[in-house]
Formats: sequence, C-alpha cells, structure tokens
Amino acid sequence: MSLFKKLKQSMGIGTLTFELVVPSHVAGNSGEIAGEIVITAKSAQQIKDVEVAFNEVFEWEERESRYDSTQKRTVDYWDSKSKTTRLGYIKDEVPFELSEGEIKKFPFVIQFQPFTPHHVGRSSGDDGVWGFLGSAIRGGASVRGERIKYEVKGDVDLVDVAFDKGDTKRIIIT
Repeated sequence: MSLFKKLKQSMGIGTLTFELVVPSHVAGNSGEIAGEIVITAKSAQQIKDVEVAFNEVFEWEERESRYDSTQKRTVDYWDSKSKTTRLGYIKDEVPFELSEGEIKKFPFVIQFQPFTPHHVGRSSGDDGVWGFLGSAIRGGASVRGERIKYEVKGDVDLVDVAFDKGDTKRIIIT
C-alpha cells in the first residue's frame, strides 16, 4: 500500500460512505422510529460497531456581554446555545469486515418514550424550561430565537481510522 493510500486510510478519507435512510415525519406518540443504515465500502474496511441515536435538539440565542478593552466599554452580542437530549439509542457491537465495493444494509428500530412534541399545543406560559424561556423572551430579556428540532444521528467506528463516518437526518415529529 502506498504512503498516500495509508495516510488516507488512517484519516478515513475515501474509505466508505455511511447513509441513514429514515422517514421525514414520525408520530411522536408512536414510540418508535424505523430506518436503515447503508454502508458502502470504497476500500477494504474493518468495522468495530455501528450506532444510531434519536435526539431532540433545543437551540436558542442568549445575550452575552464582554468588556472591549480597545473601546473601553461593554459590548453586547448574541451567542448561539444548544442542548441535546437523547430520546432513543441503539448500538450494534458485532465487528465485521467489508471488501472494496461491498454494500451492507442494517435495518433498525429505535424505541423511545411516546410524547407530544413541544411545538404542538403548548403555550409560551407552560411550566419548566419552556415557561422560563417564554417569560424571559416576553420581558425582552436575554433569550431569543428558541427552536426545537429532532434528528437521527448515526456513525460507524472503523478500525485504525482517526475520523469515524456518520450521517445526520432531521425529521419532523407530529
């Protein structure tokens, strides 16, 4: 194997493609999301494990202040923040090998606690974090642009490769 090919292999460049195939919409009260992982080897690979997570990602912007010593004043700016909550997870730790050009498909079903999405039927005055953020926004305080997104995120752990391959798909929860 040439030096360039060894370097590419160790960095994970051009070694395989990893694709998640999931529905664009899932009912929150269903309690499960089904999909498929499609792995295509571009060179011979040894796979340690494959994992997939179903996440809720809450994003917002928060007002921050810092002192600017050159202007000798405090400067306000908006900083993006996020909090990810794992709703479901699976991991297949059975190692396997793929030869160059081989395609392997893994069907999966991730179980999660059924729920009603936060954007359906909620008022800004609800309890918990949502109530706090809603009141902060109404007061013109230090939070804005709150949004929730749902995603399915997966990756494959390769032997002797520095960077794992993965994919993320956004889905809509109804």
